[in-house]
Amino acid sequence: MNDLFTTLSIFYLIILCGFIFGRVFKKYNQKIRKSLSYILLFILTPPIIFFSFFSSKISLNLNIVLNIIICELVLVFSTQIIVYIFFLKKRDENQNKRKGSILSLVGFPNAMLFPLPIVLSVFGGDFIIILVIFSLTQMILRSTWVTYLSIYYGGYTKQSFKKSLRKMLTFPPTLTLIFCIILKALNITFNQEYLSNSSNIFSFITTILGASLIGVLIVNINFNQIKSFKKDFGIILMMRLVFSFFLFLFIQLFIDFPLTIQTITLTILLLLFVDPPAVTNTTYAEYFELDKEFTAFSVITITLLAMFYVPFIILFGLWIF
Repeated sequence: MNDLFTTLSIFYLIILCGFIFGRVFKKYNQKIRKSLSYILLFILTPPIIFFSFFSSKISLNLNIVLNIIICELVLVFSTQIIVYIFFLKKRDENQNKRKGSILSLVGFPNAMLFPLPIVLSVFGGDFIIILVIFSLTQMILRSTWVTYLSIYYGGYTKQSFKKSLRKMLTFPPTLTLIFCIILKALNITFNQEYLSNSSNIFSFITTILGASLIGVLIVNINFNQIKSFKKDFGIILMMRLVFSFFLFLFIQLFIDFPLTIQTITLTILLLLFVDPPAVTNTTYAEYFELDKEFTAFSVITITLLAMFYVPFIILFGLWIF
C-alpha cells in the first residue's frame, strides 16, 4: 500500500501546484483552463489512444478479454441508464450542464492512474493487462459515446442529433480511433519498444497536466455553493461506490476466468468498478462547457475517500472470490 499512498500524495501535490498557479494568475484563469483542456484533448489523448490500441501486451485468450470488455460495457450503460431514468429525466434543460457531468462521472472510473500502483504493489506487473483492456475499452467509449453526450449537453442548450454526431465524428480522439481501426484491419504493426516508451512519456505528461487542471479549476469553485452540490454528489457517490459494488458482485456470477487467475482478476475488476471518477472527466467538462466546478469537486473528493476504502475492497475481493 505504500506505493498507493506515495502516488496519491504526488497526485495531490500536483493539484496543489495547479491551484497555486491558478491563484497567482487568476486574471488569466479562463485562458489557462482552455489551453490545458485543448492540450489534453487534442494533443495528448490521440497518441495515448494510438499507443494503447497497438500495444502487444494483451496476451490473454479471447474469452478473458471479452469478459473484461463486457464488464466495462455493463458498468457504463447500467449506471448511466439508471441515473438518467431515476434522477435526470425530469430535470429542466437549464440543468443540462450538470446532467452531462453526472452521466460522465457515474460511468467512468479512473482505470489507470489510480489503480496502477495498487495492482503493481499488491498483485505484480503480470496483471496490468487487465487495466490495459479495461482502459482501452473506456477510451473507445469516451471517444465516441461520452463525446456525443458531452456535445449534446454541453453549453447552455441541447444540440440536434445530427450536429452532435457530426462534431463527435470530427473530434480528434474519435478520428484517432477510426484511424487505428483501419490500420489494425490492414494488419500494420509498430515497434513495441517505441510504443511502450512513448506511451509512458505521454501518460506521465497527461497525468501532470490533468491534475494541474483540477487545481486550476478549484480556484473558481465558490465553496459557499458546495451545499448546492450535496444532492448530486450523493448520486455520484452512491453510483460509484454502492451501486457499482453490488453490480459487480452480480456480474461476476456470469463471467468465467481460469481458476489460476480468477481470484486476482475478479478482485482487480471489483476495484476498477468502485474506483473514483476519472480525471479525464474534468477535461471533458471544461472543454465541452459542462459543470466543471461540480466535476472537479466530485473527482477530488471521491479520490480522497478512495485512499481509505480501497484496502478494504481488495481484502474483500481476495476473501470472497
